[in-house]
Amino acid sequence: MFRHNRAKFLVLFALIAFVSAPAYAQDYPSRPLIIVVPFGVGSGADIGARQAAEKMRPSFKQLIVVMNRSGANGMNAASYVAKSTPDGYTIFYGSNSTMAAAPAFFKFVPYDPIKDFASVAIVNETAFLLLGQPGHTGTSVSAHMEKMRADPDFSIGGISTLYEMLDKMIRNATGAKHVYVPYNDQGKAFTDLIGKRITGVYASVSSAIPLIRSGQAHPIAVASTERLKSLPSVPTLMETYPDLALGVWNGFFAPAKTPQRVLESLSPHIFTAYRDPDVVKRVEEGGRSLHMGPDEADKFLRSEFVRWSELVRSLGIEPQ
Repeated sequence: MFRHNRAKFLVLFALIAFVSAPAYAQDYPSRPLIIVVPFGVGSGADIGARQAAEKMRPSFKQLIVVMNRSGANGMNAASYVAKSTPDGYTIFYGSNSTMAAAPAFFKFVPYDPIKDFASVAIVNETAFLLLGQPGHTGTSVSAHMEKMRADPDFSIGGISTLYEMLDKMIRNATGAKHVYVPYNDQGKAFTDLIGKRITGVYASVSSAIPLIRSGQAHPIAVASTERLKSLPSVPTLMETYPDLALGVWNGFFAPAKTPQRVLESLSPHIFTAYRDPDVVKRVEEGGRSLHMGPDEADKFLRSEFVRWSELVRSLGIEPQ
């Protein structure tokens, strides 16, 4: 009798738990999705998020809005999403800059990448480029680095923690003494490069290729382990300076406590977008696709969090 009643109780308890689950978890998606991007229009993050949003809409069957919230090396946007309602309708288009490197790079970070977020998907990784002013051709990587050592007015701009990290790695490897200029907006950095107000810019491949093809900027080197298929004539930094490589991975993250069934419902829509031929072409121009769902993405994020802490310490970088 006791066992029979206990079994009935467990069934009833499970039924109550299911019925009382948040309605938004049961009928997801039922309203517009907001993807928050940590950098301005025209940045690599903005380009990636907007293309993904466009390709997600047919299967998601709801409006998808891309919101740009630049500032504080991407931390403004991350903090905004971390404090949002955990219902799966506001998500963050993050990277190793905001989700792994920032806590090691800065004394104050207004969120905890592990505790304040739930991973949805990790989707791609891409290389960084060092761009020079238009018409700046015929200079080898080593000759360019020599100018960075000798010219006190030589300046390079960048918009995120990762670009600043790459800049520090280049200084350590080459002895360069140039000025690093932080930007909140990639478009502004490009405008200053084209206008010859700065000497160089760090940029993702996706954001840089239009400028390269139009002749508005010249690629000096790519910070990848091998040359890119899309820019086969551009040398890697590693060809001159071994181990000098750094790139970015991107992914989607929801506020912590977002129901697991919402995460598992959302990630297939994201991967549908990243299988689209147009998206595949853009991703493969500068890197490769990654397909990590919620559980795998969470494990990956935790490992990256540790790896970047160790990397920052090994470079002798003091938190700012």
